[in-house]
Amino acid sequence: MSKGILLDTVAFVEFLQGTLPARIRQTIERADRRFLSVITPWEILLKRDLRDRIRPVDIDLALEKIGLEIRTILIEHLWFLWHLPEFPDHRDPFDRLLIAQACTHNLTLITSDRRFSLYPRLSLIEY
Repeated sequence: MSKGILLDTVAFVEFLQGTLPARIRQTIERADRRFLSVITPWEILLKRDLRDRIRPVDIDLALEKIGLEIRTILIEHLWFLWHLPEFPDHRDPFDRLLIAQACTHNLTLITSDRRFSLYPRLSLIEY
């Protein structure tokens, strides 16, 4: 059983912009525990197309409004990442660290990225 949900970066951005499908928004709102990785704001900062659409204040307001807990990067995530299989079609380091965090803490990851299904131990909600 999942101990909560973890939003990937695209799901978080779509939640902020109001473009997330209603059923996914409801899933997030109904979850007992909701997490956002500390790497999500970092990815937003580094990727210009995201940075131009999202402001730091948007992230702070969402954390409070949605009740998101920040999941920091721990050494156990890096050890899990070390052993995570590598797929030629999926090398994004941000995604792979999110997968490691979700698997390490038994979280269900919410994503629109179909490549996440390559990872067998990962609990997913895809949209």
